[in-house]
Order: sequence, then structure tokens, then C-alpha cells
Amino acid sequence: MGSSKQRLDFYLFLCREGFVKHEDYLNSGVLMMNLNVLRAEEEKIWASFDFAREHQQLNFSKTPWFNGEAIGRLYAGVQQMNVGLKNSMIQISAAVSGKTRAFFTIPVNVDAIKNIFLIRDDEEILLAENQSSLQKLIDAMNASRGKKIFFIMAQGFPLSLLSKAGFVFGKDFFNGYDFLSAAQGMPLNSYPLLHAM
Repeated sequence: MGSSKQRLDFYLFLCREGFVKHEDYLNSGVLMMNLNVLRAEEEKIWASFDFAREHQQLNFSKTPWFNGEAIGRLYAGVQQMNVGLKNSMIQISAAVSGKTRAFFTIPVNVDAIKNIFLIRDDEEILLAENQSSLQKLIDAMNASRGKKIFFIMAQGFPLSLLSKAGFVFGKDFFNGYDFLSAAQGMPLNSYPLLHAM
């Protein structure tokens, strides 16, 4: 796009194809680009313009990626998630301060949880094997109240039972699955980002 003829051709193309109205076009005259990269991708660039022209019903100018307001909302959503994450880290730090961790999980997950959470030999692992396991967990939590914080790692476990037994979420126990990422098989909850848009 170096020569004036090429710039004029591009301007005419944008106007002719309806990407921009003649009166809305502004060439600020300052743009830094790596022309070697652009030239190497020229076919793809023109193909994208062709695609946009052939699919005008999609109205690309109205997509969130070309909408400053939507990008601002997306940024605000990411920023809000970051603040929430930082606040959670502070709360977790306070909750585990001076306490030993303990884990409650099903037997088949013990090795994975040891690996993910880097569980030390002095940290307790209780197994969720049957109905009596709940009472064993409550007894262990009562015996170590204020000394241990329990990470519950049993899918579908009714955490409300621990609250009803007098334990406090975030002080006495956590849902251990909340600490896992997509790398450990837990999908990203993208709702906050989508909601921001």
C-alpha cells in the first residue's frame, strides 16, 4: 500500500464496496505497519474483504469487535473479574493463615489431587467412600476447628450440610473444585465475559 495509486485504489475499494461512506473516510496520514508481514498475508487480507462483501448480511461493522462501547464493556468485565480474583486471593490467604490444609475426596481422585495441590505428607486426606464418610468428615472438622481448613473435592457434595453443622465456607472449608482451571479439566466459566458484552 505504499504508492499513492495503491492508496487511492484502496480508498475507492472501501467506498465502492460500502465499508465506509465517502464523507466518513478520513486518512490521518500516519500509520506504521510492517509491510513485509502485510505483503506476505495479502491474499488472506483480500480474501477477508471478499468474504465481508459477499456476506454483507452479517453487518461486520456492528460486531462487538468493531464496537468501541462493547470493547469497553468487555474490558470492564475483565477488570471486574481481575478485581474479584485478587480479592479472593486475599480472602484465601487470610483463611489459610496459620492452618494446615486437609482434603476430602473420592478414592479414585487421590493421586490427581495430591499432584494438583502439592499435598504434603503431614496434610490429611479423608476419603468419601460411603454414607459414614460425611460423619467422619464432620468429626475431623470438629476435632481440628481453627487448625485446619478442608478442601472438599467430591463432585456434587452438599456443602450446605457442612454449613448446617456449624462450619463456615471460606473459613473452615472450601469447594476445592473452585481452585481448578481448564488445565485440570474444569471448564472456564465465561458467563462474566459474555455478560459484560
